[in-house]
Amino acid sequence: MSDVSATDVSTAGFPTLADIYAAKVRIAPYLWKTSLFSSATLSRMTGTNLMLKAEHLQRTGSFKTRGALNAMLLLSPEQRAKGVVTFSAGNHGQGLAFAASVVGIKCTVFMAQNAVQTKVDAIRGYGAEIQFGPTIQVLPCPKMNFDFTSDCLTSFTSS
Repeated sequence: MSDVSATDVSTAGFPTLADIYAAKVRIAPYLWKTSLFSSATLSRMTGTNLMLKAEHLQRTGSFKTRGALNAMLLLSPEQRAKGVVTFSAGNHGQGLAFAASVVGIKCTVFMAQNAVQTKVDAIRGYGAEIQFGPTIQVLPCPKMNFDFTSDCLTSFTSS
């Protein structure tokens, strides 16, 4: 694991090139290397040499694992002890559950009762606890020991 801490990541805006490289190095041991494929049609349409990354070949079937894994590897021991929580009916929940299993963190995923069964099975298969509600807008949210101003994993924003 790298010695890069969460404070090294640009929280005021987009990640720096150094942040991106550090994340690549940090998560590499846990993910499969996926290929790049050219697309003549998309290259012609964009006037570039456009390449497509085959992230659907990751164990979870999407790129979402990369961000989840990077974020969890940056958590402090105190944050890891609290576990992670997400609302997701699909790839993000699956990526977070996989990353949590790799890092050894408890993961809870809130989902709607009508979530796709293959996603439910995959999330459970990675060891996450699932809480269901009638819809994604109406989910059972028990009081949890989270300070949502400091304990949540957030994505980079430009504001």
